[in-house]
Amino acid sequence: MTIIDLLKLFTDDFKKLSFKAKLGFLFLVGFSYLAVASILYPDAATSRFQLIGHYFRAFRDREHLALDRNTKERLTQLRDTLARELNAQLDTQLAKECNEALKDGFFNSWTLSEASLALPAEAAKHTAAILARMDCWKNADGVTWREFPDDNSRKIPITACGIWAERAVHSHLNVPACEFLCNQQDLGDGWWGVYAGTKDSAYASTYATAMALIALKSACTASDCPPDLGQRCRNAIDRGRAWLSTYSENGVWRDYPLNKLFGNLRPGLSGFVVFALHFMDSGDSPSQELVDFDKQFISHLRIEELPAGYAELSGMMIPGGRIDHVRVFVRPAELSGIAVAYHSCSLLDRARALRWLRMIAPQMERADALATTHPWIAAEYLIALNQVLERNSASPNHGSEVTAGRFKN
Repeated sequence: MTIIDLLKLFTDDFKKLSFKAKLGFLFLVGFSYLAVASILYPDAATSRFQLIGHYFRAFRDREHLALDRNTKERLTQLRDTLARELNAQLDTQLAKECNEALKDGFFNSWTLSEASLALPAEAAKHTAAILARMDCWKNADGVTWREFPDDNSRKIPITACGIWAERAVHSHLNVPACEFLCNQQDLGDGWWGVYAGTKDSAYASTYATAMALIALKSACTASDCPPDLGQRCRNAIDRGRAWLSTYSENGVWRDYPLNKLFGNLRPGLSGFVVFALHFMDSGDSPSQELVDFDKQFISHLRIEELPAGYAELSGMMIPGGRIDHVRVFVRPAELSGIAVAYHSCSLLDRARALRWLRMIAPQMERADALATTHPWIAAEYLIALNQVLERNSASPNHGSEVTAGRFKN
């Protein structure tokens, strides 16, 4: 008797079994396979059991970001540590005189903006002091902010982040700065460059565009926004969002998509763009295009060992002797992307996101000391962790004033 005959005989006998008997037989075979595999390959078996758990949580709860207990505890402890340390750093900096703070340069306007977004409740108690300190970092035009004491380059992302923080945390609408951003947009295609006055599309920056759009969205939704400015902001948002959508490559983005020498695909930048697109989406549910971006972004997540402060850096040479030296800190940006994309995804992609969070959480614990040495990175982690943990226990609120950092240094 051949193997084929034996298989045929088994199949004929199997068909005669009742449904419950078939189900019990299949369960027994599956359990036996897992038992043997767990003995022969314990590490692989553990990974598979964890994956089954991720599928179960993703299936059971689509509305919440269903973290397992261990991952939630790790992320919560990191968030609490960063919040405590960053708050202490902020208090220390605000106690300094303006000239001393400028000389120090540790908490510039960009870091102050991020610290406000990371600690909204605490920062709101010090609104007057923070706004006064940010004024110390104003350029000679009295509108834009500097990154360094001797810096007069007028970087778009710094001003955009300042507008966002002032509006979202300190309830202050900076009309001149909003008008500056609208004036700096390329009216033909809708992009922004990192530096003010950029005219060549080869230096169109995905990051600068995403940050500018978040700032303008914060402004135009304010109740005290002048009607004319509100309309300008909405028009700019429509152009900029269309530009970002055009240059998506299956849910991932390049920072300089029109430059042939630069513009590698960047997972951190892509997470921030996904967040920005959700920030601008004001409907009860995301558009189909945004849902597609969410699924594609989640599918591109990679589990790899990275330092806590690992960043994407373009080093783009800009006309006029300037360099785009800003950095996209990868892990915080990816976290913010996951926080907003998770709810739109399929069961498979949600389970993949949960597994990614479990695998990456031990790496992110190394960020606990960054508040002392690199407060801007700590702020970005804290902002992103707040988003993830809030969505662990609450339904998403598309188009709300949720916060995320600039993800750049």
